[in-house]
Amino acid sequence: MFWGTKNKNKKTTKSKKAQDLQKSCSGGKHQGFAGDALRAQALENVRVARAHIGEDVLDRIAEAMARKQNSPMEQARARIQNTDPAKVALELKAMMEDR
Repeated sequence: MFWGTKNKNKKTTKSKKAQDLQKSCSGGKHQGFAGDALRAQALENVRVARAHIGEDVLDRIAEAMARKQNSPMEQARARIQNTDPAKVALELKAMMEDR
């Protein structure tokens, strides 16, 4: 069957890519240098973005995010996520039956 061989080739290609990526990431001192250079570049990008956007806009965004996290809907969502899934399912089932 022709589709079986094509899928096998894709799997080997993906695993080969994963192996190549793993080999390039493992490298002692070179990895540390690349990480430091990457961090420095990321920090520079953040500085440029902050200067372009402006501190007042960033403050308004942070305030809006804080308001959303403290909203009753978000608090309820967090409580439901921390509750036992079986208990949530029973409560939902009871609500549906009451309808």
